[in-house]
Amino acid sequence: MSNIPAPPTEMRTITFNNLTLSTEINGCYTVDVTGPGVIPKQVNRIDVPGRDFAWDFGSHDKTDFQVTADLLIIADDDPETPAMTDKLQSLWAILDTEEAESLDIDGEPDYVGQVFEPPQITRSGQATRVVVTWLCREPTDQDI
Repeated sequence: MSNIPAPPTEMRTITFNNLTLSTEINGCYTVDVTGPGVIPKQVNRIDVPGRDFAWDFGSHDKTDFQVTADLLIIADDDPETPAMTDKLQSLWAILDTEEAESLDIDGEPDYVGQVFEPPQITRSGQATRVVVTWLCREPTDQDI
């Protein structure tokens, strides 16, 4: 039994650096996106000897967090269509940026992020599952 999922019936979209993955790479589908629904908090607490509980110095938004996308890329037998290797190279060319870029999920400008490691790839016949992880932050006024 393969761990490659079937193409999704409802299409989600990921746009990174103003390039929509499903448009730029024929046969690329976004299966799932996981990450924080809200920006996670960094809690500042310290254990103090002689106290029954930690001293709470408050919290603030974390400066970075991860967003992960599970992609499915399907190659077909049409000689006019780029092979799987070409599609994966195109994906990496989009993801490989010098600095953090806009990451929009389902048309909403959500985050600013950058991919620091090559995606995890699982091949099975004409389908390839690609798991991409962006290190993200919330956009600032300078990003807009």
